[in-house]
Amino acid sequence: MKDVLSLTEIFENISPEHDTPVGLIHPYWARKPLNIVKHLITQFSKDGDIVADPFVGSGTTVFASLSVGRKVIASDLNPLAIFITNSIVELIENPEEKIKAAYKFLDDLSAQLLPLFHYRDDFFVERERFFVNGEFEDGKFTLNPTEVVLKKKVGNTLKGRKVEEPSDDWKNKREISNSSSNPIDFKSLNLRQNSRIAIPAGANLSHYYEYKNQVAINLFLQLISSGKYGSANETTLKLLLSASLPLLRLSDKKASSQWPYWRPKKYLTSRNPIPILFNKIQTIESAVDWLKANVTMKDKQTLSKLVQLYNAPIQSLIPNYVKPGQADLVLTDPPYSDQAPYLEYSALWIELIGLRLPTCAFQYEIVKTNAPSRVNDTNDYIQRLRKGLKACADLLRHEGVLIWFYQDHIIKHWVALSDEAIANDLTILDVIPIAKQRRSIKTVTSPGKTLDGDLILIFKKEKTKTCPPNNINQVRTIILDELSRLPKDTPYFNKYSAVIKTGLKFNYFGLLSKSYKDIRRILTSIENW
Repeated sequence: MKDVLSLTEIFENISPEHDTPVGLIHPYWARKPLNIVKHLITQFSKDGDIVADPFVGSGTTVFASLSVGRKVIASDLNPLAIFITNSIVELIENPEEKIKAAYKFLDDLSAQLLPLFHYRDDFFVERERFFVNGEFEDGKFTLNPTEVVLKKKVGNTLKGRKVEEPSDDWKNKREISNSSSNPIDFKSLNLRQNSRIAIPAGANLSHYYEYKNQVAINLFLQLISSGKYGSANETTLKLLLSASLPLLRLSDKKASSQWPYWRPKKYLTSRNPIPILFNKIQTIESAVDWLKANVTMKDKQTLSKLVQLYNAPIQSLIPNYVKPGQADLVLTDPPYSDQAPYLEYSALWIELIGLRLPTCAFQYEIVKTNAPSRVNDTNDYIQRLRKGLKACADLLRHEGVLIWFYQDHIIKHWVALSDEAIANDLTILDVIPIAKQRRSIKTVTSPGKTLDGDLILIFKKEKTKTCPPNNINQVRTIILDELSRLPKDTPYFNKYSAVIKTGLKFNYFGLLSKSYKDIRRILTSIENW
C-alpha cells in the first residue's frame, strides 16, 4: 500500500472526471469521478483483488475496477442501477452485433414514428412548446401549443431550423392508437407525493410525457417485444430507451435539469424522440470504444467470473448473496442525508423498461425524504446508516480498506458513523476533500453555504485503541492543534475535512454534538474559542 498521505496533494491537482464515455450513457445521479476512483483502486488493491461496491449506482466502480484488472462484487437496492450497470457490462461482449441491431431498430422505429411528427411538406416538428393552463397538482392542467421548431429530415437526423406558431391542423393532430395493446398505461403509474423533488399530490406519469411521446415509448416497447431484433440485444435496446427518457419528458427549454420531476410552472417543452435516440446510440458507441480500449479479458476469463451484480439492499447482501470477508477493498458512495431519494426518482424509469420495485425496498433505503408516506424511513436514517457501514466492514477481509465517498454537515450523523466504525474495527487513515465536477478545491464554497464537494473517508480494518477526549475544551484543543498545522492559505473545505478526520480519529463527535449541531458552525466559531 502506497503512502496515503500523498493523496490529498494529488487530488488537489486533479479535476474530477464524471463525464466519461461510460458515464455519459445514462443520466443517473451523483456519478463518482472515474479518474479518482481508478486512482484509489490502484492505490489500495493489487491485480486480481476483489473490489466491492454495495451502492453501485451507474457502475463507476465496476468499470474502473475492470480497467485495472480487478474483480468486482457490486450491488444496489435500486433495480434501475443494476439494470444500467449490467447493460453496459454486456456491451463488452459482441458489441458490434448489439450496435448494428440498435441502428436497425431505430430505422424501423423512425419509419413508423416520424409520420406522427410530420408538419407540412418536408418539415417535421423537432420540438414543441406549450403554455400550461392550470396547476400540476392532481393533473389539473392542460397544454396549449404556442410554438413549434421545424426541421427537415436528412439521413438519420433532422436539420435546419424554422420556428413558428403551430397551425390549427397541428393543434388538432392526435393519432389514434389502440390503448388496449399498449405496454404502458401512463395514467396508471402513480407517483409518491414529495415536495422536495417536485412531485405534487395526485401525480402520475401521464403528467410528465406529452401524448406523442407516450405513443413513441409504447411503440418502442412493442418493437422490442416483437423479437425481430434478437433476444441477446433486448437489454441494449432498453438501455437506449432508459437513457433517453429524461429528454423525452416535458421539461424546461433546454432539458438541462437533472431533477426528473421538476417542471417550469408556465412553459413546457416536448421533443421529437428520433434525434434524441440516434444521438444516444452514438454515445453508446463511444462507450463501447472506451470499453474496448480499457477492459481486457485475461486468460479467457468470462464476465461472470469478473463481475458479480446483485439487486439487493446492503443490509441483506451478507449472508444472502456474499460471504463475509471476501473483499480486499470496499469502495462505495452511500446516499447522503441531504440527497434526493433515488427510489422515488427512479419511478420515472422503472415501469417503462419493465422493471419492478418491491414495496419493501423503501424500508431499506438510507434516506431522508419529504414524502408524507415515508416518515418512518426518515426517522430510521441513522440506524440504516450504521447498518450500511457495518455491512461494508463485514464485506472486508482483515486489514482490507474501506473507502466511502460521503459528506454531511450534521454532527449527530458523524457520531453514529464514528461509533459504528469503532465497533467494527475500522481505523481512519485519512479524510480527503475533492471538488465536485468542473470545480477545483480552491473554488469550493465559503462558510455558511452548501459545500459543493465530496469527502473521501479511508478506513483500514484493523483494531486500534482509541483515547477520546473527556470534555469539550479538550476537543477544541485537538481541533485547533490540527488546524494550526495547515498553511495559512488552506481552502475552507480542507479545514472542514481536517475537523472530520480528527473527529473520527479521536471519536470526539459525541462531545461536539452537545454544543454544536453542524460542522460549519464549528469553523465559524473558532475565533471565539
